[in-house]
Amino acid sequence: MHIASTALSVAWIAALACSPVAPPAVDTAPSVVKPAEPAPIVKPAEPTPIAEAAEAAEPTPIGKPAEPTTRPLQGWPLDLAGDLPLGCHGWSPTDATVVCVTASGSMQSGNKYLLEFIGSKPATYTLAEQPPLNFDDIPLILGEAARAEVAARLAAGAYVALPDERFGEITPEAPYTGDGFTLRWIRKTIRHVATSVGSWDVIRDTVQIECTGKKAKKTIYTSTLDNPDHGSAFVRILSPNLVLIERDEQWGIEGDIGGGHVANLIALDAAGC
Repeated sequence: MHIASTALSVAWIAALACSPVAPPAVDTAPSVVKPAEPAPIVKPAEPTPIAEAAEAAEPTPIGKPAEPTTRPLQGWPLDLAGDLPLGCHGWSPTDATVVCVTASGSMQSGNKYLLEFIGSKPATYTLAEQPPLNFDDIPLILGEAARAEVAARLAAGAYVALPDERFGEITPEAPYTGDGFTLRWIRKTIRHVATSVGSWDVIRDTVQIECTGKKAKKTIYTSTLDNPDHGSAFVRILSPNLVLIERDEQWGIEGDIGGGHVANLIALDAAGC
């Protein structure tokens, strides 16, 4: 049965191969493409008369500007409810006063952080007191009860942000000379300490101002430190009469380390310059 079926299949395929097959008809007539309808011409809108446009537009009010959603002091970047950074941040040209966050203390004695108004209208507010041998990160946040008072001071004095530019630096080796004055940092060893656990020098640092053409010198700042680091201070000229000095102090002996951030505002006329 399988052989017969195969023979029939071969014969049928051969018959198909011998039968002529007509090729498909091809339309050789050229096709005619109907052109697209032209786009309709849209008539431009009639211009609105100037008088009508003026009536349709909302008039711009003249007079009192819109009230801001918040009332930050102009030019004042300090957030009194936030964690305040060390350093001086603003000053009042009218009050001749700067506002700074200062610090002092040591590992063994604890640390104290203050918000200080330094100048002709001084004031001090405690931000935080860190107990001895406490190594936690202490946020420097002004107490809620004092914020309104500090904000009122800043507003009344029209405080503005300090200029970013630092005009110079003072070191024990190099003074700073400005217009009509010179600032000097004098460092002296006042004694030597020797104990069973170590030895070090006790240093007295003094910052003085000397007016050009005058022999008298006025002391601006004095501190006594055990084994301090090299030290540096930078100077900002806030006005022809006001000079700000900021300084970071660092010192260390066997069993204790400490330091702080110190600021002094110099009125040149009061210094005799």
